Amino acid sequence: MLRWMLLISSLSSVGLVSGCGGDHGLAPVSGRVTLDGTPLADAAVLFQAEGGGVPATGVTDKEGNFAMSTGDLTGAAIGNNSISVVKEISLQPKGKVEESEIVPTKMLTPPKYASPQTSGLTVDVKPGMEPVILELVSGKKKS
Repeated sequence: MLRWMLLISSLSSVGLVSGCGGDHGLAPVSGRVTLDGTPLADAAVLFQAEGGGVPATGVTDKEGNFAMSTGDLTGAAIGNNSISVVKEISLQPKGKVEESEIVPTKMLTPPKYASPQTSGLTVDVKPGMEPVILELVSGKKKS
């Protein structure tokens, strides 16, 4: 999860350096993520605008709720956005981790949701929009 957050943070920083004007072309976006009907906590959510640019990012809370931001600005780019949702856990036993140590992780979300190009999740961001509901499916049969 940490490396995803670092990547997202780096991408957001690029947008701050490049600058934006006016209303920044953003609209507030919030929503909820579920996996097989259960709220997905601590997942990284990324909205990538169809025209490119800096992606908007968010992290789900324990109820699966999220709010998007682009760098220090609230919201996501107005227009069509492709979405990725990723949750991974550390496989490192509890204990001290050295700075240069590579910690193994396991992806809890299906791999298809890791990229905006393969997730199949899209949304048309507009001012005043309703919350976005992202219902992920693992493909695993429930017993």
